[in-house]
Amino acid sequence: MNTDSPLFHVGRPTGYHQEYTEVGVWQAYLSFELRRVCHKARFTIDTVDTARILLARNQLVRRARLNRADYLLMIDPDMIPDCRLGYWPEAESFMESSWRKLQECPRCVLAAPCRGAGPTHDGPQRWRVHVFQKGEGEETLIRMESQDAAMLRGWQEVEAIGSGMMLIPMAVFNRLDEDAEQRGLGVVPYFDDVYEDQAKTEISYTQDIYFCLRCRKAGIPIYANFSAWAGHWQRARDDGAWPLPTMEMYQQVLVAQSQ
Repeated sequence: MNTDSPLFHVGRPTGYHQEYTEVGVWQAYLSFELRRVCHKARFTIDTVDTARILLARNQLVRRARLNRADYLLMIDPDMIPDCRLGYWPEAESFMESSWRKLQECPRCVLAAPCRGAGPTHDGPQRWRVHVFQKGEGEETLIRMESQDAAMLRGWQEVEAIGSGMMLIPMAVFNRLDEDAEQRGLGVVPYFDDVYEDQAKTEISYTQDIYFCLRCRKAGIPIYANFSAWAGHWQRARDDGAWPLPTMEMYQQVLVAQSQ
């Protein structure tokens, strides 16, 4: 891994509806943010031309390897990165806080928590958090309650989390390959959907949860920063719960943080 001038492979799955402007604003400022945080950091933007998210994630890993990247940063087209930056006094920049965390734990998975696009049975004002903790007995995972997630701050170790905004050192994928070989599994996809039935009509868990469970089995910790939330675009537009960042806001907040 190149620690002097790390290469970030920024993976952008193509939105099957459209690309949202908040991601574009964040991406436009990303070069300044990376150089401010990592000094000699380099990056490439890779937009995968497929609406099949499972295919896109695995293709991004392959392309990052071909690019000899040090890190894969995945950001989906419907995310609102750093949605609380400038509104919460304790809010943190995802990239800055992630870089600090990587100095403590070089081989881990880092993600921004976000809330799903669909309402729960309790009504449209309660939206599920796509973060999971380890369950007991036969229940492998338990979804974190929205009110519990709202009380957390900073980096917290979790069992699984959505991959809408996720930073992964390439060493993680090397470790997953080693683990698969040790288990005699051969070539195994990094991201995959798991179904409850052979006809694949009832899904057990999606590709991002599958990836996280593989990481946990291989001894790779997964962290979510509850001070660096990412909003979900539909959630923000439906009930106005997430303020939307602007270029001017990024400049003001990041300049203030650097002083």
